[in-house]
Amino acid sequence: MLTYQLQDRVLRLKKGPAPSFPSRAVIRLACDPPPVFGDGEGPVLFVLRGSGLSIIFDANTGRSYNTPKPALASLEVGCRWDDAVLSLTGRYARYEFECLDYPTLVERLLALHYLLPLLLSARLPQPVVITNTYCIVGESELNWELKEIVVPMVVRTKEELEEEILSAFSALPVICEPANRRLAAALHYLHAGRRLLIVGTSPWEFTAEAILSFNKALEVLFGERRDDQRKGLATLGYDSPTIEREFIPILLLRDWLDVAHPRLAVLRDTELEKLYRYLVRLEPTFAGLSDRLLRAAADGSFHPQPPGELALSPTEQRALDRLLAMVSPVAARADA
Repeated sequence: MLTYQLQDRVLRLKKGPAPSFPSRAVIRLACDPPPVFGDGEGPVLFVLRGSGLSIIFDANTGRSYNTPKPALASLEVGCRWDDAVLSLTGRYARYEFECLDYPTLVERLLALHYLLPLLLSARLPQPVVITNTYCIVGESELNWELKEIVVPMVVRTKEELEEEILSAFSALPVICEPANRRLAAALHYLHAGRRLLIVGTSPWEFTAEAILSFNKALEVLFGERRDDQRKGLATLGYDSPTIEREFIPILLLRDWLDVAHPRLAVLRDTELEKLYRYLVRLEPTFAGLSDRLLRAAADGSFHPQPPGELALSPTEQRALDRLLAMVSPVAARADA
């Protein structure tokens, strides 16, 4: 649970003296997207009763949005417990309580930052996220921010980028060949994994799903057995230490951590720190694999296994037929 979200955070003093306890504390959280909370105009994924309907369908991407006119008015709600008040005005949630000590403050920050968006998303017509969390303790203003950020970067010139684009162009006939279906599938899974690492609110929101996509790429290329994957990676020029250090941990994560299987356990801070330092290398590692695959396929030094039979097996086909019968409108009406 939250395996990849629990990054090490600190309270960075922004204004005023160092906080002292006990003190009255206010935690403020910015919720996105703002229009869902009536904070400005913009597209939403629901129809606002009593407002004009202005649905835009993007036939290029398949996405559709509604921009209500007039826009949703700013939401204002609140509730009270014995020791705290939780309210929301527009996109900003505010939690005020009497804070006895620093550990209590961190405990409340963790609960609000990680669990409040889950509750809001469960009740609102579209999912929301928290993009900023800060607090006021007495006369002290503090931002709850990441302690450390490591971002791998590559250096390219305009000419190098143009050369790489031409290389991608030239590879199109290669991956279009039916015999290279595995190569095309692997590139798809690699693309999906790398996209998942950049489309989230943070680099870690979809880390588990990215790991699963990277696993699919290795399996479709080399098979499910780890020894076969080791041999396949070696044919692409990876040495044994690199394979064991960069690729095999991905397979282990898929098998037993919070990737293909749900987990309620929360890892210790020291364990999470080591795991995060490894995960930072995910995108560069698998970007490099994409590059090697294309170059090796183009020069003929890598030949993926034949795709084999592309149709479902009889057992798989029967399972699919049962599934489609369950989800078809006719079945739904019959159940009703």
